Amino acid sequence: MSMMTSRYRPLLLVCLMLALALSVGCRKATPIYNPTNVELPSHSKRNMAAMTSAIKSACTARGWTASEESRSRIIASHTARGHTAIVNIDYTANSFSISYRDSMNLNYEGATIHKTYNNWVQNLEQEIRIRANNI
Repeated sequence: MSMMTSRYRPLLLVCLMLALALSVGCRKATPIYNPTNVELPSHSKRNMAAMTSAIKSACTARGWTASEESRSRIIASHTARGHTAIVNIDYTANSFSISYRDSMNLNYEGATIHKTYNNWVQNLEQEIRIRANNI
């Protein structure tokens, strides 16, 4: 039996290394990034209508499609290369939050998602900040 074990040991090591490499290489899931209550500097000209406009133009600039669900919520979706993210953007005249709503082909698993989703949301957050601060 010792001879048989030593004979298959190299094969076993190769299989283990391959499994480890595949599990590390496929790890693209990260905790979902949901920027909450992002405060903006007070601005006398920024009201709800101006904020709505700033958010919609930020969405368009970053390739998101935006639609108003209510006076203080926009639903935005982004699709690229067969992957789709849908977020809620809740806002006031001086703050906003972006939260996960739904996705397709982004490996959503409760608290984790593909890292591309977070990149998209971070870019959208930055664009909203820029446009809201330039009102």
